[in-house]
Amino acid sequence: MPYKDLVKCWHEGVLAAEKKDLDSALKSFTCIEDPPSKIWFNIGCIHLLREDFLNALQAYSQSVTKDQCLAVGFFQRSYVNYKLERYEKALSDCHLAMAQLRNNSVIDYKQLGLQHLLHAWEVLYNTAVILCHLGKWESAEQKITEAARWVPGEIRNAKLEAASVQIKRQRLLQPIHVADGEIFRPRKQEVEQLNSKDFLGKPKVISSVVPNDQYSGFEPLRPQRPGFYQPHREAMPGQGAGYHRVMVHYYPEDSGEVAVKANSILFVLTKHGDWATAIHDGQKILIPTNFLEPVDAPKADMKKINNGIPPPPMKMPPTRPNAKTSGEKCSEILGES
Repeated sequence: MPYKDLVKCWHEGVLAAEKKDLDSALKSFTCIEDPPSKIWFNIGCIHLLREDFLNALQAYSQSVTKDQCLAVGFFQRSYVNYKLERYEKALSDCHLAMAQLRNNSVIDYKQLGLQHLLHAWEVLYNTAVILCHLGKWESAEQKITEAARWVPGEIRNAKLEAASVQIKRQRLLQPIHVADGEIFRPRKQEVEQLNSKDFLGKPKVISSVVPNDQYSGFEPLRPQRPGFYQPHREAMPGQGAGYHRVMVHYYPEDSGEVAVKANSILFVLTKHGDWATAIHDGQKILIPTNFLEPVDAPKADMKKINNGIPPPPMKMPPTRPNAKTSGEKCSEILGES
């Protein structure tokens, strides 16, 4: 099963569990092929909420089989065995959970996706609870004393103190377990990657402002040709199309539009009453017709055309000085002497 599909089913099961829809959550978790230890743990928690202890026991057993170092898995299976009154097996699971703590006072499962802190004193407390049900009151009292040593000295644990009093009175206690509804969740980064991202965006068809424009591509890469733009006449349905000169400065009311300076040459596409549609500086603009006067098509200044070849030098290169012959040099020396 692809890991992406596993995370998807996992996340759907978590969302269903949050909504207390246990059937949908169980369906999402069980549809995963060859579930890992965390998924089996979640399945056990769902069965536990439904008070289906036998299926919960089977799920927790699969969880600790997949991950034999999962102390919280042994801890939960011990609780299920306790509910099934299998006290010897529950006691064995408490010993396995304590062994997987590896002399640590607490294991934080938040980094693995479970909002739970498993403390060593909790495991020892449950051990004392089971010993009470087995009638081993002295051993239970010893476990409570040992559990108190795992609590930091500056913290006073009222639960252990109350348990010690109850054991001395030979009264049964109730075990601790992971809070109802707490299950392993997938990482946030993995869930965010389930939704496909469109990095390129949707394509957009952009029409050129230049009529009868055959070029397709990026504007900076458009091949430059000498001269001025002159569209075909059949592409100009309007009247009065042609080059015009702007007689006065034109500043549009909208600051986002293009301003046109006086004496600028633009090409009018069409005229509609008092307004004309024209191309200026590669952009289509609207400009009042009374600001324009027709002019002949300007001619290209060949000196300003940049075709990639630098112009030839305008200055004459310096002349080479005349070299003197050896006879002339000897005569000059004799003359000086």
